[in-house]
Amino acid sequence: MNPETAADAAARRWRALSVRSAGLALVALALLVNLVARCAGPRRAAAPPEPAAGPTAASDALAPERESVVPDRAAAAKEPFALAAEPAVRVALAAARGVSKVRLSTAGPCEIAVGGGAPVRRPRLEKFDVTAGAAGLRAPGVRNDVASILVRAEGGVGVGGAAYRGEVLLEWRPGGKLDAINSVSMEDYLRGVVPGEMPRAFPAAALEAQAIVARTYALASVSGLRSGSPLVLTDDVSDQVYSGVKAETAETDAAVRRTAGLVVTFDGNPIVAYFHSTCGGHTSDPGPVLARATSPPLRGVRCGACADSPHFRWTAEIARDDVRRALVACGAAEGSVAAFSIAPGTRDEGGRLLEFRATSGRDGSAIGVDANSLRLAVGSRMLKSTRVDSIESRGGSLLFQGGGFGHGCGLCQYGARGLAASGRDARGILAHYFPGAAVSRVYPARADATARR
Repeated sequence: MNPETAADAAARRWRALSVRSAGLALVALALLVNLVARCAGPRRAAAPPEPAAGPTAASDALAPERESVVPDRAAAAKEPFALAAEPAVRVALAAARGVSKVRLSTAGPCEIAVGGGAPVRRPRLEKFDVTAGAAGLRAPGVRNDVASILVRAEGGVGVGGAAYRGEVLLEWRPGGKLDAINSVSMEDYLRGVVPGEMPRAFPAAALEAQAIVARTYALASVSGLRSGSPLVLTDDVSDQVYSGVKAETAETDAAVRRTAGLVVTFDGNPIVAYFHSTCGGHTSDPGPVLARATSPPLRGVRCGACADSPHFRWTAEIARDDVRRALVACGAAEGSVAAFSIAPGTRDEGGRLLEFRATSGRDGSAIGVDANSLRLAVGSRMLKSTRVDSIESRGGSLLFQGGGFGHGCGLCQYGARGLAASGRDARGILAHYFPGAAVSRVYPARADATARR
């Protein structure tokens, strides 16, 4: 082997330097591309809707760690739901829906805005009758037909024989009709809801649990709140019974104050917190029973605390003709059920019927009828629940025997009373009926609220 010359050594050093420089250039280029990708990419993923029946927290914990330097979209999506301030609720008032005339009143000073114009202050309103005409709304002192009239008063606005906190908006509808919408703060809304949904004589812990559940139900439609739009609810059992100022009581007001801003959450979002009077021994999943979205905390649990409810077990004798009409309303051919028999069908894990089996007396054919639909068609107070144990034919009537009152999903109100009497607080009651969920404060309480943390 010949010894290396000076020229050869110089050439070797030059080649090594060139290779090293090229490698450094490639590393720098890769870092630059990565930086551009991170800057151009999304900073935070949009929040997802409430999860349906998905993986539990335990299964999430088993997922492999991510090594990417790009922010984890799933982690960003699970950011807990929160609001900077107490939201407003818009409630459609059933008593003034689709009517042609309504009387507004206030006990003291108020502001009126006509047709979307600037508000005008008045000392009070008395016998302020608003009528829907062919082209708009008419009212005392209003010269032309207008599309809307808004009244706001600190002491509340009277609509017919009721009064509501916040403000009331009357909107004209084609055909000479009008609708009334009450815009009110969430906590004042709950003051008119809780006493309509649970007796004031129930223990304080049960009333507090009801306040939290009612607040949660109202907040469950998070998309509008995230974008700053207020909720729109009805004031009847389609959503929650809301009766305004006349329903308020000292006991239920205290329950609302003590729980201000608290809701039941799962995976950081408010759940659709259903509730009902009496489960009869076991609550049910709203998925199969109501054909509604569900989540792990809503799967149904043993209750064991509502046995003292007057609806725990019941018997209902219902005219055969009423049941026949209900079957037709649920899709049965009228001729096929001129004569019929009916029996319990499949059940869920909580013991509630998912369907009734109706057999035609004409040709012996049998059909399955959705149990909850038939109950509503018969009448939810006549057939108190779908937890039907037996059905007996008695000539011109049918004798149903069962238990519970209501759809049976979520919070059992008489069960909450029983648990409160045994020493459970509101959080303990909610933990029982919504296992795996948390009670979280999603907006700050008012300065005058004495909420428990």
